[in-house]
Amino acid sequence: MKFGELKSVGHNLAASFASGIGMMVGQYLDDVPYAEIRKADGDFLEIDFLSGTVSGIKPSPPLETYIDVFVSKGLQHLCDRHGLQRADFAGLKVCFFSGPGGSGFIVTVTDKNGNTSSDEYAGYGERVWEIDDYGRARRKPGEKGRIEPSE
Repeated sequence: MKFGELKSVGHNLAASFASGIGMMVGQYLDDVPYAEIRKADGDFLEIDFLSGTVSGIKPSPPLETYIDVFVSKGLQHLCDRHGLQRADFAGLKVCFFSGPGGSGFIVTVTDKNGNTSSDEYAGYGERVWEIDDYGRARRKPGEKGRIEPSE
């Protein structure tokens, strides 16, 4: 199992969820999570795709159903396509946000060895770009680390 594959599954799951076009789970949502965040005057919606827990805004009943379907079917579908097991993930959280600066999501993946990575995407899954010290546009680097086991 390669860590990049886990990150790919996390991104694909989040991008599909954000778009509202859930072809892989056979369910669609007209009002994508960004619209719900704006309606609720909230800052974010964070979903733990392993446990199904939600924090941030309180999702509407249709969004709750959509979350449940993605937690139960979507993650398994993508794991099967990538030759992975759900157990390869120790953590898979996605934080959707929407505000005056735009909409996007942050995918945080942790593998069973304690390696972790957080990558930010704009809109429906585009990498975020920033200007470096020389005025060049570069992909914004993700945060990487390792979670040490607690004693």
